[in-house]
Amino acid sequence: MRSIKRIGFAGLLLGALTACATQPSVKLYAGAALPSEEIAVIKNNPMVANMTARGAVLRAVDGDKLGLDISAVEVLPGAHQLDVECSFRVRPELIGTKLDPLSPIVRFTQVRQARAAFQVNVEAGRTYQLDAQFQRDFSCKPLLQDISSHNVN
Repeated sequence: MRSIKRIGFAGLLLGALTACATQPSVKLYAGAALPSEEIAVIKNNPMVANMTARGAVLRAVDGDKLGLDISAVEVLPGAHQLDVECSFRVRPELIGTKLDPLSPIVRFTQVRQARAAFQVNVEAGRTYQLDAQFQRDFSCKPLLQDISSHNVN
């Protein structure tokens, strides 16, 4: 019975430490904080071990470098230059074939990373999430998806 309690406590402690290690969002504009309807939020989409085959994380916005502990950024509406680091789990034996080499299964994969920059135009009151498309030359094509919830009356 004690070992179950220890595992439960250790899992809870690890979860709390992980939550504290990530900043929820960082404001990347001057002045006082603005209401959510006047800014745009861009969320990172990191690769999760044993669960996802790809991920994309912001490394800079408009030339301002970012740390790896940031989960999202708040920016003013308009055009922005995003520098993105993409991660892919690739099955080496499928490279060079017509089959998709991406796989979330850690045992059979190698992690490959690539950086890419792209220009985006974001709107006020919207929430976006990064994504990455694997390219056969091991580069990535970063994507930005609008994940805002739409209220229809």
